Amino acid sequence: MTKVEIYTITLSDSKTSTKIKLEQEITDKLYKAMFLKFPNYIHEAPPKDTYGDIVKVYAKEEKSQWSGNSKYGRVNGVIVVGRDRDKELAFSNADKLKTNAGKKEKGISVDKRHYFDIIFPLNKSTAFLVLEKTDGKSYKKHIFSLLKKYIPTIQPGLKVEFEKFVEKDLIINFLGNGDYSRLEFIRKEVPSDSMTRYLGDYKNKGKYTVKTAIISEDDTDFPDELKQELVDAVENKQTYFSIPQLEQLGFEEGNTSLKIISEYKGNKRTIDLSDTMKIQPTYEIDLEVEEDGFVDYSKMRKEVNKLIQSFDLDIL
Repeated sequence: MTKVEIYTITLSDSKTSTKIKLEQEITDKLYKAMFLKFPNYIHEAPPKDTYGDIVKVYAKEEKSQWSGNSKYGRVNGVIVVGRDRDKELAFSNADKLKTNAGKKEKGISVDKRHYFDIIFPLNKSTAFLVLEKTDGKSYKKHIFSLLKKYIPTIQPGLKVEFEKFVEKDLIINFLGNGDYSRLEFIRKEVPSDSMTRYLGDYKNKGKYTVKTAIISEDDTDFPDELKQELVDAVENKQTYFSIPQLEQLGFEEGNTSLKIISEYKGNKRTIDLSDTMKIQPTYEIDLEVEEDGFVDYSKMRKEVNKLIQSFDLDIL
């Protein structure tokens, strides 16, 4: 199992801020430069452009995992981010005694691979960027930095802006018509004097975070009334939905957030609803990791295809 984030990319004139439509000429130009020259640009990028980390295109058996499809203005591949080269790290074996397995000296990076996918759809107003979160870590700051500098070298005078992709109508379907498997309520900054039901008479001056997870088992679903309440809250931009049972447990207005795992039309989403009801979805890719601990590139590309097609955006 792995996860991806999706961002939209808007290109605009740096002087007038006028948005640039992805017409044939500019789309072809962007695609060719991304496919043919961006890997070298990544390899040659100075540390100041990658936050001091090492960033490179992954090659397996001397063959780069990097491909393109001119029909859709799409380029994808595997990008490596090497971190912690300024640290000397020790390693342990996973045996009973947890024995020493050596160490990494300073100057050597710990490499993590991430799937990368960018689409410049013809005659659309935005491009799309798919980034894998490996071991829960994103590399968006690295790729944002590189693309903001690289794209203006392809077409001078462009400004590049990113926004997190949220398809509200689709999320509403996941909330209203999906099959929930988990609800997690998170109450932050609970005063110690409110923790008696959990900690007994123990007192201190600190604060706590309380999480309550409700998990459906044996194909049990959640009530339609709750789903409709969540849909109404998002549609009406409410800051809180009232659930008396949770209020009794200390989940109060303004301090509670909610995460939902829902499946709709064969796709699963984790939807994060903060106390301001801002939708912040992550997208799960149901793939087993290979022997090396990472997902297979070709399998990942196929699953990302399915995910993007499920949005029904007419870009693939």
